[in-house]
Order: sequence, then C-alpha cells, then structure tokens
Amino acid sequence: LTAVQEFLTSHLSGGHAPTLDTLFATPGNSGGLTLVARALTRPGDRVLMEDPSYFLAHQVFRDHHLELVPLPQRADRAGTLDVEEVAKVLWRAKYLSTATADNPMPRLLYLVPTGNNPRGVTMPDADRARLVELCADAGVTIVADDVYELLQYGGRAGAPRPLRAHALA
Repeated sequence: LTAVQEFLTSHLSGGHAPTLDTLFATPGNSGGLTLVARALTRPGDRVLMEDPSYFLAHQVFRDHHLELVPLPQRADRAGTLDVEEVAKVLWRAKYLSTATADNPMPRLLYLVPTGNNPRGVTMPDADRARLVELCADAGVTIVADDVYELLQYGGRAGAPRPLRAHALA
C-alpha cells in the first residue's frame, strides 16, 4: 500500500492524496462495494443512487437487500447529479420519517462524480461541496466511486476537488 500512497501523492495536487492509514486493497470495484455494503448497511436500508449509474453497483446493493432510491441527473449541467433533489430527499427523510416509518433516512449515497458511468459527465466543484454538506448534516455516508479522477485530471489545476477534499475542509 505504500507504493499506492506514493503514486497517489505524486499524481494528485492540492493535498488531496489519501494517507496510508486510509488505504486498503479490494478485489476490484464490486468487491469494494460489497465490503461497503456489508460494513455500513443492514438489509432494508436505503441507498441513494444517481440515475443512470454504474450498472454493477445496482446488483451489489440489491444482493445485500438494500432499497435503491434513484436520483435524477440535472438537465442544465450536462447530466450531473441533481444536488437539490438530494436536498429534498434528505429533508423529507429527516422531517417526515418521524411521522411515518415508510421514509427512513438513507444510509448511503452512491455516485461516480468524475466521468460518470455511463454518461461521462463530471460534477462541478460547487455541487460537490453542497453534496458533502447535505450528507454530513443528515448522517449519510457518501460512496464516491471516483475511479476516473486520475484519468481525467491527474491533479491538474482547476479540476474539481475530490469529494474527500470537501469533507476535510
């Protein structure tokens, strides 16, 4: 893992590289999502997902008996996740779930923020900051499948900051 950490440090700018204690190996994307689902959810929990999204993620979450809640893409931003729709969903879960058990707070929010699979769009930095703020306030864990970050930007100046950078701010 030291070699991976050194590689990421050399290729990510702005102090966004992960520290050695935040890295661990998985048997690929699906294996990592399976680990996340096992560690952070229970059957019946809700998972927010951008729609469309990485098709194998759907199956991993369904295999763990999680309720998938699709979230629309914004038409005005070339199809990135509609963060204001996230705000509405979280508000309804927070304020309406006390009255009814059929609208519990989601446990996770899954997205591909850079080079969304399958659409190829990238979430703007301001939306990333707002999304992190919303989820932190609601206690929802963001699962950012940011596999394309290095391929698209490689630490270039002006690139959107990773969601983890907003969480650390």
